[in-house]
Amino acid sequence: YYGYRNKDKDFHDIRLDVFEQQGELFKGKHILDVGCNSGFITMEVAKRFEIKSIVGLDIDKGLINQAIKTITKHKKSLPMDNDLRKQHSFPFNCSFVHGNYILKDDVLLEIETAQFDVILCLSITKWIQLNFGDEGLKQAFRRMFLQLKANGRLILEAQPYDNYGRRKKMTVWFLILIC
Repeated sequence: YYGYRNKDKDFHDIRLDVFEQQGELFKGKHILDVGCNSGFITMEVAKRFEIKSIVGLDIDKGLINQAIKTITKHKKSLPMDNDLRKQHSFPFNCSFVHGNYILKDDVLLEIETAQFDVILCLSITKWIQLNFGDEGLKQAFRRMFLQLKANGRLILEAQPYDNYGRRKKMTVWFLILIC
């Protein structure tokens, strides 16, 4: 998404500027990035802030494979005894997982535990709602609530309603491919 929309440009994401202003939200924290795409924001958070760990999760296996390839390249470029590994600094504080954040059954929420200090949910609420309906969106918020530690923070970037109108131009086959 970020790459093909910004080819041959120095890409600058203004969300990172906002995060810089609130850097204390990230320092020393365990973070989950739901819908991380190809991992650009995930890796930048891992680089720029003194976090303990960040996990990027996305439903698109191709995007996750791309993110894993990128983070592996960063890891391989460093010597095995590098201090960054011991200090849990970038790239060793960053990992990626392929999966659907929406569970097949709400009963699975019963086994969720508070494990993250911060959850990033950036520009994916529309896709959750379009693919899983209102119930899927409600489940996602319940799951985030259960996964956040006491005093944890959800950083949400919801899409405006008029953004949904663009979906009308997509065919059913295109929607199936991106989901």
